[in-house]
Amino acid sequence: MKKSLFFLYMMVAAGLLSCSKGTTPQEEEPATGVPMNFEISVDEVKASKSAWENNDVIYVFFKGLENKYLVVTRSNGSWTCTSGGSTLLDTDFSALVEKNLTAVHLPVAVDVNYAEGKFSFTKDGAPVYNYYLFQTNKAYTVNGKTVSAKLSMQKPADFVQLSLPIESVEQAAHFVLSCPQIKPVACQSVNTDGGVNEVNLEPGAGLNGFGYSSSSGVVDIFSGRLVDPSATSYAFTLICDDGTVYSLTYNNALAAGNVCDFPALTDAQWDGADPAQTMQELRDDLVEFAPSVPNNSYGSVKTYQYLSKTAGHSKKVRVVLPPNYDKAQKYPVLFVLHGIFGDENSMLDESMGLRKMIANAVSDGKTKDMIVMLPQMFTSPTGEQPSGFSFDQQTMRYYDKFEDDLLEDLIPWAKENFSVAEGRNNMAITGFSLGGRESLYIGTQHTDVFGYVGAACPSAGIVPSTDQFMAHEGTIKNEADFRLKDGNPLPYILLISGGTNDNTAGDYPEQYHNILNNNGVDHVWHSITGTGHDGSSVRPHFYNFVRHIFR
Repeated sequence: MKKSLFFLYMMVAAGLLSCSKGTTPQEEEPATGVPMNFEISVDEVKASKSAWENNDVIYVFFKGLENKYLVVTRSNGSWTCTSGGSTLLDTDFSALVEKNLTAVHLPVAVDVNYAEGKFSFTKDGAPVYNYYLFQTNKAYTVNGKTVSAKLSMQKPADFVQLSLPIESVEQAAHFVLSCPQIKPVACQSVNTDGGVNEVNLEPGAGLNGFGYSSSSGVVDIFSGRLVDPSATSYAFTLICDDGTVYSLTYNNALAAGNVCDFPALTDAQWDGADPAQTMQELRDDLVEFAPSVPNNSYGSVKTYQYLSKTAGHSKKVRVVLPPNYDKAQKYPVLFVLHGIFGDENSMLDESMGLRKMIANAVSDGKTKDMIVMLPQMFTSPTGEQPSGFSFDQQTMRYYDKFEDDLLEDLIPWAKENFSVAEGRNNMAITGFSLGGRESLYIGTQHTDVFGYVGAACPSAGIVPSTDQFMAHEGTIKNEADFRLKDGNPLPYILLISGGTNDNTAGDYPEQYHNILNNNGVDHVWHSITGTGHDGSSVRPHFYNFVRHIFR
């Protein structure tokens, strides 16, 4: 028995028999070490933002190290470091020959996965096609159990960022921008040797926006690589999530490495339309009299009421919805204003030809299906109509209050209750007589809201004047001030029509034409021989106007 125990003891001592439970000669003991500390500082840079913000993340990869990486996160003005993959230990760094790192920042948090010598970045399973910042071959130091480095992040070569102001956080990242001169790029992965790998789409492929809030508002950032950095003209197409398409010709060089601030979507440039060109197209197409057109009638009509906070009570509006109205589709809106003592029904009279002109313009492919709104203009706390036939200044002030009612009450109500397309390129306004005066005044003062402005036989009163009915104090006190508001875009269409036999508005339509000419406001003057203050002047106006809106 003693000899057997002695023989067993000798086998163990010689290593011929293992006494370690659950291991084999091929298995290795688990790595051991002490967690490292990190002192990482980052230069303040300008990328899509003027400075780093809370929750911004930089991923740091150490040359030669597999599986593990460092996550550096901005929090309350400083940077915090945590291990990615598994805990970074002192034994990880003692085995590394070169003390170099690669750092990458992306605009959104991503999933980092390691396989076959690469750390890959994905968001919802796909690369992030937007801007990124990086630094490669950056030396770091190891002092005991502390790794130290100072990062200076940079943009990739020939990268450009496009900054687009938007209206709300909800809109952020709901656009897709494309340009044949820019190709989308994603930072796809980082090799264990420190190399950065990109993936590129074809030029003109959609650039996805990255939205964020800043002190100046909400901004969408699009990024990509310039195909030709020396180009000086770019054609952009922007598609909204509701299907609305905008276009923009940008006639400036996009300097690589810079942030290009685009105009907001409400700006005239964003549909690619040049107001001088659209106005000239109207001049070229203008007919003095409306030709005979089929007696079609556009859409379906219904009366609604909306709460006018401006008036202090509910007001009526007639709404014409296009044939086959679909709530899933967005429609432009035309506002049509009646004359003094009229109401929401006046402009639907067959003698005006409104629905017929729209129906034939749509049928001929000259305009889009649209929503038409015909409001009751008189905006007074005392009721829906002036008492009697009151040609006095207080009555005119109540009509003038429709400006506030339209902008603050009716348009918001329309957007809430109907499928209304956004942007001034989807808003038009015109009217007849006093309604023409109001549409001309409101339209020229709010070209940021209305891209298309018309007026048929506009009556006196925008500037101080006296007609056969009364002396008007003038909504605008000086003729020199009757022009577009400073900073507002040019309208695509501004059409004033007047009949030479108009014994009610007289020559005031032509006077407005002359004032705007003197003040340098581009517009189209439409004089109609022999017509009066009625449908004979309104029909030619509608015919020309509706064929040049929403195109």
